Parts: sequence; structure tokens; C-alpha cells
Amino acid sequence: MPFYTFLVAIYILVALIVIYYFWGKSILQDCAIKSAYKLLIKSHSQSSLDADIIYSVYNQLFKNGYDIIYMDFLECFLIYIHEKDLNKEQIISLTGIISPILQKAKEEEPYAHLDEREKHLLIEIEKTAKIGETMSLKTHLTDISDILFRKQKNLVDSNKRNTWALVISIIGLVLSLVGLIISIINH
Repeated sequence: MPFYTFLVAIYILVALIVIYYFWGKSILQDCAIKSAYKLLIKSHSQSSLDADIIYSVYNQLFKNGYDIIYMDFLECFLIYIHEKDLNKEQIISLTGIISPILQKAKEEEPYAHLDEREKHLLIEIEKTAKIGETMSLKTHLTDISDILFRKQKNLVDSNKRNTWALVISIIGLVLSLVGLIISIINH
């Protein structure tokens, strides 16, 4: 019977790891990003918020494995400050600091959030549109359409896999607990 108990413990551990993988990572990332936003608001209230501090906070998140793009970080921060119970002057002041930084980031790297192939295609579309070359433009748009179709297909497949993995892990956890109870009763 001790071997059976050991197997049940392994099943429980695997189920908890799977659950953490699907839920825990996003919860931890959300908490870390909100903590970073709170730190930026605190820095602002101490009149020490500038572009360097904002980038340093973002960079620490990125170095610690939180996968977020700088522009997304800034845009979400703008949303965050509007959702919080800040007074109107704080919101206007923070928006006045963040908006120019966000605008500069968008001008420097307008397609930073895209893969290299997508970035290249969009740059080519801009160039082609400026010179009025319609045949190349149609080709590039077809390529973008193919990429979007593949990404949508991958997203649907991934969602299906994630749904089944979660269901299987919950079933495994329940069966493990039942097995543990049975082994305790029989021991």
C-alpha cells in the first residue's frame, strides 16, 4: 500500500503543476504588473516619475520573465490610472507624462508587438502604398491574410488543448484524492 500512496501523491503533484501552469502564471503576472503600476503612481506622488523610471520598472518586469511589450505596458497603465480612485489632477498629470512616452515609442517602433515576418510585411505595405504600386500591395495583403488565418487557427487549437488539459487535470486530481482516501481506509 505505501507504493499506491506514493503514486497518488505524484498524481496530485502533477495535477497541481498543470493547474498552476494554466492559472498561476497569469495571476502572478497580473499581480506583478499591478504592483509595478502602484509603484509608478507612488513615484508620481513623490514627484519623481519620469521616462527613465517608467522604463526601469518595465525593464525589471521583463527581466523577471513577465512577457509584456513596452507599448502595451504603457497603454495598460493609462487604463489602470483611469480605473483607480485617483483625483482628476493626478489622472491628468500621469496621462501628461505617459502619453508622450507612449507616442514616442509608437513612432520609434510602430510594429514592435509583431513577429518579424508581420513587421516586414507591414513596412513593405507602407512603402508600396506610398509609391502606389497596387499589384505588390495585393500580394502583401494576401500574405497578411494568410498569417492572420494561421494565427486564428493556432489560437483555436490552443484553446481546445488548454480546455482539455484543465479538465483532465481536475479529473486526475479527483481520482487521486479518491485513491488516497481508499488507501487510507484500507491501511
